[in-house]
Amino acid sequence: AGMGWLLHLQRLSTSIQWDWSTIALSLLALAGGGVIAHRLAGRWAAARGGNVPRAGATVKVIAVVLCCCAGAIATSGVIHQLVWLSQKPVRIYADRATARTAMVNQLRRAFLDLREFSEAHGRLPRHLAELAIAKPECHGHLSAPTERDQDSVEPFIYLRPEGALDEITPSTPILLGRIPEADQVCILRADGSVSIQTRLMFEHERPQYQWPTDTP
Repeated sequence: AGMGWLLHLQRLSTSIQWDWSTIALSLLALAGGGVIAHRLAGRWAAARGGNVPRAGATVKVIAVVLCCCAGAIATSGVIHQLVWLSQKPVRIYADRATARTAMVNQLRRAFLDLREFSEAHGRLPRHLAELAIAKPECHGHLSAPTERDQDSVEPFIYLRPEGALDEITPSTPILLGRIPEADQVCILRADGSVSIQTRLMFEHERPQYQWPTDTP
């Protein structure tokens, strides 16, 4: 886990953009606040007949306060991540083959849910959230956005074909699942078949279905 964080920081270090004006303003505000705090502490000590604190003592107190603030922020971040991880299924893939197998199995289970929905409603769902509402047990293998969070990232792209499942051309793609570990895409078609492609482009069926190269 420690090496993972180091590699993550290494990747982020290349995209960090320093805002020197903001940094300079922050340092100036910190220095000004330190001077004001030192003067107030000196006046308070002189009014009580005590020794006026030295500048080094004031700097140490400010450093302790800043460390406490940083610790509080870090603790809140850790708690947030722990709560988020406890609410999300954690999937650890040992290799690319395991990731591909898991994605293919997820798409096949999704096809059974889509077929059941089509038989019950005479059409396919308009989005994955509608499928999850109609069949809550499928939410475990389909990460669909809720009605309150339509912008959440999901591992699937639902192409929303019109009509019932048996009315669609068997080769029509209906659901895409990306495999980041293998840099590949799984395609679920209307006949229930699942194929794996490295480059996604339907030149003859639907040219608009192209996997963007800048997709996160």
